[in-house]
Amino acid sequence: MRPPFLALSERARLGLPTVLILIIFPLAGCYFEGLLVGLGTYPVLFGAIPDREHRAKVMAAVGVGLILAMSVGILVTGNLWWTLGAFLVVAVAGVALDQALPLGPPGPYFFLLMVGGGTVVGQAGWTVMQSAGWLILGAVIAFLVAVAGRDKGTGPPPGRPVDWLMFWRVSIGAVVVYAALDLTGDPHPFWGLLATVLVLCFLGDGLVLGVRAFHRVFGTVLGFLGYWLWTLIHPPQEVDFIAMGVLLWIVMAITSRNYGYGVFFITMLALLMTQALAPDAPPLDLAAGRVITTTAGAGIAVILVALLRPSSPRPDEPRRRGFGAIWW
Repeated sequence: MRPPFLALSERARLGLPTVLILIIFPLAGCYFEGLLVGLGTYPVLFGAIPDREHRAKVMAAVGVGLILAMSVGILVTGNLWWTLGAFLVVAVAGVALDQALPLGPPGPYFFLLMVGGGTVVGQAGWTVMQSAGWLILGAVIAFLVAVAGRDKGTGPPPGRPVDWLMFWRVSIGAVVVYAALDLTGDPHPFWGLLATVLVLCFLGDGLVLGVRAFHRVFGTVLGFLGYWLWTLIHPPQEVDFIAMGVLLWIVMAITSRNYGYGVFFITMLALLMTQALAPDAPPLDLAAGRVITTTAGAGIAVILVALLRPSSPRPDEPRRRGFGAIWW
């Protein structure tokens, strides 16, 4: 377990608005609207930048980029080839933005994931016009809570060269996993996309990325079991949304400390959100699909790590460590 990435006060400032949105909107009967506003607040993931001026610029750019990426995803829903093209274009655009305005964690491939998130919203039957206002509201809330943080006066972070190996791994992986799952009739190819991209966009050598893929699969399996136990309780939908808010808070606190443990809570959160989007889907079928699709995405990530290798070790790679040391 690594030390916390953010202090408790920082997590409260950045995370509580999203948690409250996921709780308050559904209690008012606005279930899907609450999910959309919650998605719109995702730029808070970039809100840990110490310098306030640079943080404000990043939050504004990421907020606009998120809305555009989600809108593109909604527009291309149902057309595989347009969707794959959108992934490639947005991957390039994200890297270009990162060069012009260093984004910091979670990095430029966040926008690629939001295209996939837009396809989920589109599959639920929502249009760009119906969704944009709620996404904008979430992005504005994210901007305000992030910029309200203390200015530590460190100045903007230095730029960094494009990691082309990571770019090609992520881009090829996103296209391959989404196309393969879509063509085989998988109803949730976005889950495979998440697994592939979130493994490959992490700095590290083959061992580190392989363990990250294992964390993704093993945490998902445990999350499946946790969600199955939750379905046995079968609480009211309002309780489900309160649980989403609590799970999101836990995810913020633990994922940067240990990815495998974080994925357990991420899986439960994702399944609860997906169940809200598709209430007619059998819960256990939904959960089993998450495990299968995530395993496929992680497997493709491992294959690409093996096939696309650096010609020489990079100076930013962490020191090789034992399997157990990486887990803990």
